[in-house]
Amino acid sequence: MASLTSVPDDPGDAPAVAPAEASGVALIHLMREAQPVAMIHLSPVGGEEPTAAELATIEQEWPLIAAELDLLEAEISCITAGPAASVLDRRRVRRAQRRVLAAGRELVADEFATDGAA
Repeated sequence: MASLTSVPDDPGDAPAVAPAEASGVALIHLMREAQPVAMIHLSPVGGEEPTAAELATIEQEWPLIAAELDLLEAEISCITAGPAASVLDRRRVRRAQRRVLAAGRELVADEFATDGAA
């Protein structure tokens, strides 16, 4: 239970009753002691690192990944704005969607070109 500050008998200029944590001292103290916690544990399985081929695949897919991250950012902005989302916010989402589709088409076209050349 939080300790309360004392309130004088004359409430004229006296501060309101507030928990000691309201000053932020307890919160700062807790934040200093807290250790970061990974929400998803992503350590390599069996101590394996990605191979050169896997890294090359990630690099090849990076334009699509970047476009998807841009789309996510645009969607978050639009959702955060709620009913106050402007026409420009919605246009930003649509443009990001088009970039994701274009990057996906390009990736598929590159895969077909590579498979056709082999």
